[in-house]
Amino acid sequence: MNAIILSIGNELLSGKTVNSNASYIGRKLYEIGIVVSEIQTIADDAAAIRNSLGRGLAQFDLVFITGGRGPTHDDITKKVVAEYFNAENTA
Repeated sequence: MNAIILSIGNELLSGKTVNSNASYIGRKLYEIGIVVSEIQTIADDAAAIRNSLGRGLAQFDLVFITGGRGPTHDDITKKVVAEYFNAENTA
């Protein structure tokens, strides 16, 4: 199995925050035999999230998403992913 980790957040791209989530997830997946083929960091942007999710689902067995779930206006990950899968966006 191969996987991609999608890390979402403007703070990651600006360098204000270290992407420790991707490192941790990658290490844990390696421990159970899942190869992380790619880690992608993207902005808190609906089109970027949709595009990366679609590409990830087409090219990898597993897609892990981290970030973009905070209390600020730019944290739109949950809403965009729910819309992508035509699912209800519940709290």
